[in-house]
Amino acid sequence: MPFAFPTLIALLTLLLPTVISKPLQTPETLYTFPTSATGPTFLENIAVRADNSLLLTTLSSATIYTYNPETPHVAPFVLATFPPPLNGVTGIAEYAPDMFAVAVGTWNVSAQRATGLEIWRVDLSRSGGGDKIGAETRMVVRVPEARALNGITAVPGQKGRVLVAESYGGVVYAVDMRRGTYEVAISSACLAAGDRLGVNGIHVSGSYAYFVNSFGGFFGRVAIHANGTARGDVEKLVGFEVGPMSVWDDFATDGKGVFWIASHPNTVVKVGKGRDGWVSEVVAETGDKGDIGPTSVAFGRGRRQNLLYVVSGDGRVQRLNTREV
Repeated sequence: MPFAFPTLIALLTLLLPTVISKPLQTPETLYTFPTSATGPTFLENIAVRADNSLLLTTLSSATIYTYNPETPHVAPFVLATFPPPLNGVTGIAEYAPDMFAVAVGTWNVSAQRATGLEIWRVDLSRSGGGDKIGAETRMVVRVPEARALNGITAVPGQKGRVLVAESYGGVVYAVDMRRGTYEVAISSACLAAGDRLGVNGIHVSGSYAYFVNSFGGFFGRVAIHANGTARGDVEKLVGFEVGPMSVWDDFATDGKGVFWIASHPNTVVKVGKGRDGWVSEVVAETGDKGDIGPTSVAFGRGRRQNLLYVVSGDGRVQRLNTREV
């Protein structure tokens, strides 16, 4: 379907400031990865399977771990690894039952850039449970012009189609996981990077693709066609203060129009539409002490849908009961 790139930034008349909810909740720490000689395990992203086990991607190695939060004393174990020179995994999203799209590359983490970026499929549809879980992995497509593939989201109703944020190029790609093809779905100057990543986390909800621009300091959205390509201008919904260690990262939606965002250095922020416009509220403090705090969040499923799982760059997996916020 033909589409037009957004050419203007459609601003709301007011970007309300972030407020702080008191007292702040403290998520329960379920597990902390041991620190190795090269540093902590950099947990970058998270996905939740139908059985509520967690899939954890890492930027400190080309590894995906699986972890059962119902048995928190049992350490995560390696689900999948990717061949050298690939050394880091960023975004992950389920696009069909137990079929996941992941972004993998050769990362220079300090420069926040990568080469050799690829989208892989991780197939768990024929795996067992517990320690018998096994993943089938396959490289789907290379994206040679990309420098920082980041957040991934499925496009509902479009079999095998996902959107992938390119944090330096100022674009969002649409990837066909069945055909192994990709195209630019959204392009706008307000997605671009500067001295830090631009478009970061991304999720489709309703007829919009919502996203965080870490460099631009805002949470926004763009109306999309059914296939995920842009059909409108970017809207800036709510801003945040950008500082040396202050930045919003990946996020999740609770399905009720509220978005929960991992925020460096140590908080979780809730964003929703209030009586006077979109507002943001700090709701939890994760207790991180390093430069890289919470990187991503994801909700549990079924009876666990009120539980928000939080992963951090210092190797921690935490759980927040959103009913208590």
